[in-house]
Amino acid sequence: MIRTFSFSVAALALAFSGVTVIAQSGSTPPGQALAPKAQRFKHGLRKEMREKLGLTSEQATKLHDLRLEFQKAAVPIRANLKTKRLELRQLISADRPDRTAIDRKVSEISNVRSALMKNRIDHQLAVREILSGDQWQKLRDLRSELRTRRSEYRRAMLHGLRPSIPDRSESPNRGTPAPSVNLP
Repeated sequence: MIRTFSFSVAALALAFSGVTVIAQSGSTPPGQALAPKAQRFKHGLRKEMREKLGLTSEQATKLHDLRLEFQKAAVPIRANLKTKRLELRQLISADRPDRTAIDRKVSEISNVRSALMKNRIDHQLAVREILSGDQWQKLRDLRSELRTRRSEYRRAMLHGLRPSIPDRSESPNRGTPAPSVNLP
């Protein structure tokens, strides 16, 4: 009985894996499926964001390069932060935790977080130098709108509601804020 059941499960798994392979080897080549997204993020910014801000090609290129440098600089800092947190966890979970070592590790973590914050602030100030005053204000407004929409979405999800998210590529009102969800 168990052998028959195991054989049936294995046969079903094999059959479904074949369906998956057939579905994945559709008529669209793998690189072509990514082309629209790649075009959308040319110069590291969404096309609609570049248009809303009125960025020149030169500004978009500068911002892309700046973002790349920011991300590269953040990688070792974040890795160091993660390592320090793991070391702290190990110190805390010891049979006899050493309070002095824990305090020292907490200070090290604070220093690494400070370096990460300074990196982020340096990036923001560099972005601000590239953008005009109007572009900077538009960017702040767009970020604020995005934070509001995310917050409304999260609140709806917490209350068990299923907020509708329109497909942005087919929406006739692209760029207009999504309707707010009334919560109890």
